[in-house]
Amino acid sequence: MRPNLTYLSPDGAILDRIELAPDLRRNSIRHLAVRQDGLVGFAMQWQGTAGAAPPLLGLHRIGGSPTLAAASLADELAMRGYAGSIAFSGNDTEVAITSPRGGRLHRFTTEGDFLGSASRTDICGLAPHQEGFLASDGLGGLLAIRTGVPMALSRFDYAWDNHIVGL
Repeated sequence: MRPNLTYLSPDGAILDRIELAPDLRRNSIRHLAVRQDGLVGFAMQWQGTAGAAPPLLGLHRIGGSPTLAAASLADELAMRGYAGSIAFSGNDTEVAITSPRGGRLHRFTTEGDFLGSASRTDICGLAPHQEGFLASDGLGGLLAIRTGVPMALSRFDYAWDNHIVGL
């Protein structure tokens, strides 16, 4: 694989392209979040050897170099190589990724510094919400996450997947 993040103009011209380093060629870029000022967050899924702990979050601006954000080894291993969703916080000061496989949410600064994690079975859907995040899980739960603390909002008889939009 040659994972890349490519920016296109409305007519299809390539404006910018970044590729991951060769040792991360099995780290598939899967999900994007774009902040109003053009900062792009990308969530990745590891397609390589099981038990590896590559970074699963990248940040980039057109014309710059990517920042690959990583947590501690134990936290990265807990994600099980899989980021299923990404969002910037409602106040644009944080970015988070989720892993339904690992039952984890990881929060970072928009410079890529790890802020902490929260555990929740099958957590995946993620969207901006007030000053934090709105998250969903496969058990029907909707959560508000502010300063890393998950608070239950409601529960439905649905199995939410990784796509959510706050209205």
